Amino acid sequence: MDVRPPESGARYLNSLGFVEVTHEGTTRSANIMTGREGLRVAHLGPASEPGSVKEWFDTYWSGARNDYALGYTFTSDRALTGLVRHPAAGKLATVKIRGAAAKGATGTGFVSVQPSKGPTIGLAQSLRLPATATVLVTPERGRWDVTYTGPAAPETPPNRYEANGIVVHAGATTTHTFDNAVFGPALTTTPGARPAGVRDGNRIALDVPLLADGDGHAPSAPRFTAATTTLHRDGVLVGTRRGEPGRAEFTTTPERPRTC
Repeated sequence: MDVRPPESGARYLNSLGFVEVTHEGTTRSANIMTGREGLRVAHLGPASEPGSVKEWFDTYWSGARNDYALGYTFTSDRALTGLVRHPAAGKLATVKIRGAAAKGATGTGFVSVQPSKGPTIGLAQSLRLPATATVLVTPERGRWDVTYTGPAAPETPPNRYEANGIVVHAGATTTHTFDNAVFGPALTTTPGARPAGVRDGNRIALDVPLLADGDGHAPSAPRFTAATTTLHRDGVLVGTRRGEPGRAEFTTTPERPRTC
Protein backbone atom coordinates (compact mmCIF):
# COMPACT_ATOMS: atom_id res chain seq x y z
CA MET A 1 0.00 0.00 0.00
CA ASP A 2 1.75 3.14 -1.23
CA VAL A 3 -0.50 6.16 -0.67
CA ARG A 4 1.28 9.41 0.14
CA PRO A 5 0.72 13.19 -0.11
CA PRO A 6 2.45 15.60 -2.51
CA GLU A 7 4.68 16.98 0.30
CA SER A 8 7.91 14.99 0.37
CA GLY A 9 8.75 15.89 3.99
CA ALA A 10 5.33 14.98 5.41
CA ARG A 11 5.35 12.65 8.42
CA TYR A 12 3.33 9.44 8.26
CA LEU A 13 0.82 9.08 11.13
CA ASN A 14 -1.37 6.01 10.62
CA SER A 15 -3.60 4.09 8.23
CA LEU A 16 -6.68 1.90 8.28
CA GLY A 17 -7.74 -0.63 5.67
CA PHE A 18 -11.28 -2.04 5.68
CA VAL A 19 -12.91 -4.74 3.57
CA GLU A 20 -16.54 -5.95 3.58
CA VAL A 21 -17.70 -9.00 1.63
CA THR A 22 -21.27 -10.18 1.02
CA HIS A 23 -21.99 -13.72 -0.12
CA GLU A 24 -25.42 -15.37 -0.34
CA GLY A 25 -26.98 -12.81 1.98
CA THR A 26 -24.27 -12.95 4.63
CA THR A 27 -21.88 -10.04 5.18
CA ARG A 28 -18.53 -10.20 6.94
CA SER A 29 -15.86 -7.54 7.38
CA ALA A 30 -12.29 -7.14 8.52
CA ASN A 31 -9.97 -4.23 9.08
CA ILE A 32 -6.36 -3.52 9.91
CA MET A 33 -4.92 -0.40 11.52
CA THR A 34 -1.21 0.32 11.33
CA GLY A 35 1.08 3.01 12.67
CA ARG A 36 3.94 2.24 10.32
CA GLU A 37 4.43 2.15 6.57
CA GLY A 38 4.95 -1.07 4.67
CA LEU A 39 1.47 -2.67 4.75
CA ARG A 40 0.98 -5.29 2.03
CA VAL A 41 -2.39 -6.70 0.95
CA ALA A 42 -3.55 -9.17 -1.67
CA HIS A 43 -6.69 -10.96 -2.84
CA LEU A 44 -6.57 -14.72 -2.32
CA GLY A 45 -8.76 -17.25 -4.04
CA PRO A 46 -11.30 -16.88 -6.86
CA ALA A 47 -13.25 -13.72 -7.55
CA SER A 48 -16.52 -13.20 -5.72
CA GLU A 49 -19.85 -11.99 -7.13
CA PRO A 50 -19.72 -8.65 -8.99
CA GLY A 51 -19.95 -5.73 -6.57
CA SER A 52 -19.85 -7.94 -3.48
CA VAL A 53 -16.50 -6.65 -2.18
CA LYS A 54 -16.40 -3.15 -0.71
CA GLU A 55 -13.10 -1.78 0.45
CA TRP A 56 -11.48 1.47 1.48
CA PHE A 57 -8.08 2.59 2.62
CA ASP A 58 -7.44 5.78 4.65
CA THR A 59 -4.04 7.17 5.54
CA TYR A 60 -3.08 10.31 7.47
CA TRP A 61 0.00 12.51 7.30
CA SER A 62 1.34 15.63 9.02
CA GLY A 63 3.20 18.23 6.97
CA ALA A 64 5.03 21.46 7.67
CA ARG A 65 2.03 23.67 6.80
CA ASN A 66 -0.74 21.23 5.98
CA ASP A 67 -2.00 17.90 7.22
CA TYR A 68 -3.34 15.24 4.86
CA ALA A 69 -6.26 12.81 5.00
CA LEU A 70 -6.11 10.54 1.96
CA GLY A 71 -8.83 7.98 1.44
CA TYR A 72 -10.03 5.82 -1.46
CA THR A 73 -12.99 3.46 -1.84
CA PHE A 74 -13.51 0.50 -4.17
CA THR A 75 -16.37 -1.84 -5.08
CA SER A 76 -15.47 -4.93 -7.06
CA ASP A 77 -15.45 -8.72 -7.12
CA ARG A 78 -11.95 -8.85 -5.63
CA ALA A 79 -10.11 -7.33 -2.70
CA LEU A 80 -7.20 -5.00 -3.35
CA THR A 81 -3.85 -6.43 -4.31
CA GLY A 82 -1.74 -3.42 -3.49
CA LEU A 83 -2.65 0.23 -4.05
CA VAL A 84 -0.50 3.10 -5.35
CA ARG A 85 -1.79 6.69 -5.13
CA HIS A 86 0.42 9.81 -5.18
CA PRO A 87 -2.14 12.62 -5.71
CA ALA A 88 -0.93 16.01 -6.88
CA ALA A 89 -1.87 19.02 -4.75
CA GLY A 90 -4.36 20.19 -7.38
CA LYS A 91 -6.27 16.91 -7.08
CA LEU A 92 -6.91 17.46 -3.37
CA ALA A 93 -9.50 19.60 -1.59
CA THR A 94 -8.57 21.98 1.21
CA VAL A 95 -10.50 22.09 4.49
CA LYS A 96 -9.60 24.95 6.83
CA ILE A 97 -10.73 24.81 10.47
CA ARG A 98 -10.45 28.10 12.33
CA GLY A 99 -10.66 28.06 16.12
CA ALA A 100 -11.50 31.34 17.85
CA ALA A 101 -10.51 32.30 21.37
CA ALA A 102 -13.89 32.70 23.04
CA LYS A 103 -14.15 35.17 25.92
CA GLY A 104 -13.11 33.56 29.19
CA ALA A 105 -11.67 30.48 27.49
CA THR A 106 -7.96 29.82 27.63
CA GLY A 107 -5.76 26.95 26.60
CA THR A 108 -5.92 24.59 23.64
CA GLY A 109 -8.64 23.50 21.25
CA PHE A 110 -8.79 20.19 19.41
CA VAL A 111 -9.78 19.38 15.83
CA SER A 112 -10.55 16.03 14.20
CA VAL A 113 -11.24 15.35 10.52
CA GLN A 114 -12.50 12.09 9.10
CA PRO A 115 -14.62 10.69 6.24
CA SER A 116 -18.37 10.75 6.83
CA LYS A 117 -18.88 7.11 5.81
CA GLY A 118 -17.35 3.95 7.15
CA PRO A 119 -15.09 3.15 10.09
CA THR A 120 -11.79 5.00 10.08
CA ILE A 121 -9.20 6.46 12.42
CA GLY A 122 -9.44 10.13 11.56
CA LEU A 123 -6.89 12.88 11.93
CA ALA A 124 -6.72 14.80 15.22
CA GLN A 125 -4.59 17.73 16.27
CA SER A 126 -4.43 20.44 18.91
CA LEU A 127 -4.71 24.18 18.28
CA ARG A 128 -3.25 26.91 20.46
CA LEU A 129 -6.03 29.45 19.97
CA PRO A 130 -6.71 31.50 17.99
CA ALA A 131 -5.36 29.33 15.19
CA THR A 132 -6.18 27.63 11.89
CA ALA A 133 -5.71 23.99 10.93
CA THR A 134 -5.40 23.16 7.23
CA VAL A 135 -6.14 19.64 6.04
CA LEU A 136 -5.94 18.48 2.42
CA VAL A 137 -8.36 15.63 1.69
CA THR A 138 -9.25 13.39 -1.24
CA PRO A 139 -12.61 14.14 -2.90
CA GLU A 140 -12.76 10.47 -3.96
CA ARG A 141 -13.53 9.50 -0.36
CA GLY A 142 -16.83 11.42 -0.44
CA ARG A 143 -18.01 13.81 2.26
CA TRP A 144 -16.02 14.68 5.37
CA ASP A 145 -16.81 15.39 9.03
CA VAL A 146 -15.13 17.95 11.27
CA THR A 147 -15.34 18.02 15.06
CA TYR A 148 -14.01 20.97 17.05
CA THR A 149 -13.65 21.06 20.83
CA GLY A 150 -12.87 24.41 22.40
CA PRO A 151 -11.10 24.98 25.71
CA ALA A 152 -13.25 25.14 28.81
CA ALA A 153 -14.22 28.48 30.29
CA PRO A 154 -14.25 28.91 34.09
CA GLU A 155 -16.77 26.54 35.73
CA THR A 156 -18.14 25.32 32.38
CA PRO A 157 -17.38 22.18 30.34
CA PRO A 158 -15.62 22.48 26.98
CA ASN A 159 -17.84 23.12 23.98
CA ARG A 160 -17.96 20.55 21.21
CA TYR A 161 -19.06 21.53 17.72
CA GLU A 162 -19.68 19.37 14.66
CA ALA A 163 -19.80 20.09 10.94
CA ASN A 164 -20.78 16.85 9.23
CA GLY A 165 -21.21 15.87 5.60
CA ILE A 166 -18.92 18.56 4.18
CA VAL A 167 -18.85 18.43 0.37
CA VAL A 168 -15.37 18.95 -1.05
CA HIS A 169 -14.02 19.50 -4.56
CA ALA A 170 -10.53 19.18 -5.98
CA GLY A 171 -8.71 22.51 -5.97
CA ALA A 172 -11.36 24.23 -3.84
CA THR A 173 -11.16 25.43 -0.22
CA THR A 174 -13.86 25.04 2.43
CA THR A 175 -13.53 27.01 5.66
CA HIS A 176 -15.35 26.48 8.97
CA THR A 177 -14.88 28.87 11.91
CA PHE A 178 -15.83 27.62 15.37
CA ASP A 179 -16.62 29.38 18.64
CA ASN A 180 -16.58 32.81 17.03
CA ALA A 181 -19.05 35.71 17.21
CA VAL A 182 -21.73 36.63 16.49
CA PHE A 183 -23.57 34.05 18.63
CA GLY A 184 -27.27 33.68 17.90
CA PRO A 185 -30.12 31.38 16.87
CA ALA A 186 -29.56 28.63 14.32
CA LEU A 187 -33.06 28.37 12.87
CA THR A 188 -32.60 25.36 10.62
CA THR A 189 -34.21 21.93 10.28
CA THR A 190 -31.16 20.42 11.99
CA PRO A 191 -31.39 18.82 14.57
CA GLY A 192 -35.04 18.56 13.63
CA ALA A 193 -36.40 21.85 14.91
CA ARG A 194 -38.16 24.74 13.25
CA PRO A 195 -38.77 28.20 14.74
CA ALA A 196 -42.36 27.12 15.46
CA GLY A 197 -41.29 23.83 17.04
CA VAL A 198 -42.59 20.32 16.42
CA ARG A 199 -46.14 19.38 17.37
CA ASP A 200 -47.34 15.89 18.33
CA GLY A 201 -50.98 15.98 19.33
CA ASN A 202 -51.31 18.39 22.23
CA ARG A 203 -47.55 18.48 22.82
CA ILE A 204 -45.22 21.07 21.31
CA ALA A 205 -41.47 20.46 21.60
CA LEU A 206 -38.92 23.17 20.87
CA ASP A 207 -35.29 22.42 20.06
CA VAL A 208 -33.84 25.58 18.54
CA PRO A 209 -30.11 26.25 19.15
CA LEU A 210 -30.09 29.86 20.36
CA LEU A 211 -26.37 30.15 21.09
CA ALA A 212 -24.82 28.82 17.89
CA ASP A 213 -21.56 30.41 16.81
CA GLY A 214 -21.16 32.85 13.94
CA ASP A 215 -21.08 30.04 11.35
CA GLY A 216 -24.21 28.42 12.78
CA HIS A 217 -22.51 25.51 14.59
CA ALA A 218 -24.54 24.51 17.65
CA PRO A 219 -22.44 23.90 20.79
CA SER A 220 -22.76 20.86 23.02
CA ALA A 221 -22.61 22.96 26.21
CA PRO A 222 -23.90 26.52 25.62
CA ARG A 223 -22.51 29.04 28.09
CA PHE A 224 -25.42 30.47 30.07
CA THR A 225 -26.51 30.90 33.67
CA ALA A 226 -30.30 30.89 33.28
CA ALA A 227 -32.90 30.74 30.53
CA THR A 228 -36.66 31.15 30.24
CA THR A 229 -38.73 29.98 27.27
CA THR A 230 -42.33 31.13 26.83
CA LEU A 231 -44.95 30.02 24.33
CA HIS A 232 -47.84 32.24 23.22
CA ARG A 233 -50.84 31.41 21.06
CA ASP A 234 -52.62 34.34 19.43
CA GLY A 235 -51.06 36.61 22.03
CA VAL A 236 -52.18 34.45 24.96
CA LEU A 237 -49.51 32.90 27.21
CA VAL A 238 -49.55 29.10 27.02
CA GLY A 239 -46.67 28.37 29.38
CA THR A 240 -43.22 29.20 30.69
CA ARG A 241 -40.30 26.84 31.14
CA ARG A 242 -36.89 27.34 32.71
CA GLY A 243 -33.75 25.47 31.71
CA GLU A 244 -31.64 25.21 28.58
CA PRO A 245 -32.26 28.04 26.11
CA GLY A 246 -34.34 27.09 23.11
CA ARG A 247 -35.42 23.71 24.52
CA ALA A 248 -38.80 23.21 26.15
CA GLU A 249 -42.00 21.18 25.99
CA PHE A 250 -45.53 22.51 26.35
CA THR A 251 -48.98 20.92 26.53
CA THR A 252 -51.58 22.90 24.63
CA THR A 253 -55.24 22.69 23.71
CA PRO A 254 -56.18 20.55 20.71
CA GLU A 255 -55.32 22.08 17.37
CA ARG A 256 -58.29 23.58 15.58
CA PRO A 257 -59.28 21.89 12.31
CA ARG A 258 -58.21 23.82 9.20
CA THR A 259 -60.61 24.54 6.37
CA CYS A 260 -59.66 25.01 2.73
